Amino acid sequence: MYRDSESYLVIKKMLQNSVPHTKILKLREEGEVLIVVNLNTDTFFLNEVAKDFLLLCNGRKFSEIVDELCEIYDVDKDILTDDLMDIIRDLQYKRILYMEV
Repeated sequence: MYRDSESYLVIKKMLQNSVPHTKILKLREEGEVLIVVNLNTDTFFLNEVAKDFLLLCNGRKFSEIVDELCEIYDVDKDILTDDLMDIIRDLQYKRILYMEV
């Protein structure tokens, strides 16, 4: 799968020191779900992991967020990092998040 590719590993390493920032117009927590409105006024519903990740953004390094989420979810760091990379890609596509390298 693509997770073993050289480019994936480069991106994974680059993310460690990057800082995620949100581009949110409005957000509302509804239990485990976070309802987010981006600057284009599109509305998205984020699951619990994406919600927790997004709420920890703005000012923290990606690696710090991973460490904190590992404690919350008691999951292997590499597995969580891979899942978060998918979440980041999705949030960037939805124009909810950008990464500062």
